Amino acid sequence: MVKDPVKRAAYFSAWRAKRKAAGLCTAHGTKMPNCVVCKEKGKQHQLKQQTRSDEDLARERMSRAIYDMRHKFGLSKESYEAMLARQSGGCAICGSSMPGTRNGKPLVRFSVDHDHETDQIRGLLCLNCNAGLGQFKDKPERIYAAYMYLLQHPRWLRMDPATPSSLVILSAMEHRDAA
Repeated sequence: MVKDPVKRAAYFSAWRAKRKAAGLCTAHGTKMPNCVVCKEKGKQHQLKQQTRSDEDLARERMSRAIYDMRHKFGLSKESYEAMLARQSGGCAICGSSMPGTRNGKPLVRFSVDHDHETDQIRGLLCLNCNAGLGQFKDKPERIYAAYMYLLQHPRWLRMDPATPSSLVILSAMEHRDAA
């Protein structure tokens, strides 16, 4: 890559002119009439992106998920389905039958949980449980500390303002109103 700013500007100016002469989008290298990337930038050569059906999108996501499982974990679709069946069709931690959502779209598969040191697959988790384990760095002592913390502060307990070190049990009515 050219480090001199003047030479760099000249290089890219020539590059853009060459791309434009060839009928290509100078920003993205796609054919000018079909460039969908430039839509937000208001380029004139942009055409509307072809819409795909929900079934096509779901099929593409599942195909990508199967590819990722095979290449990241060496896990075939059949092995994944057998593992999911052993877990009663849900998350190994919470039992949820829904893998979760990302960017408002439902996920097509559960996350493959694995030990990051040995790459040993431990199970299939929903997005929330997998993210939770990741936040605790897969360390049982951190998870246990969080568990003990939650036991000390359940929803029906509150701190007494007069004596902050003591816990007071709320009545059933107060608990319902607090929720």
